[in-house]
Amino acid sequence: MKQKIYKQGQIGNALVAVIVVLLIVLVVFLIFREPQQALTRVDNCENMFGTCKTSCSDGEIQKDLGDCGKGFVCCVGEKALA
Repeated sequence: MKQKIYKQGQIGNALVAVIVVLLIVLVVFLIFREPQQALTRVDNCENMFGTCKTSCSDGEIQKDLGDCGKGFVCCVGEKALA
C-alpha cells in the first residue's frame, strides 16, 4: 500500500514540474513576441509615408504616436501631406 501512495506522489511532482516548465516557456514566448509588435508599429508610421528617426529634419512634421519605439519619432515630410 505504501508503494502506491509513493507513486501517486511522484505523479503529482511530475505534473507540477510540467506546469512550471510550460509557464517558463509562455513567459519566454511573450518576451520574444514584443519586438514583432514593435515592427507592426513601425509599419503604422511607414503607412503614413513617414520614417522613424531620432529627430525630425526641417520641413518634416513629428507625429507623436509612439509607433517607432523608445528614443525614436515618426517624421512625416511635407510632400506626403501635400
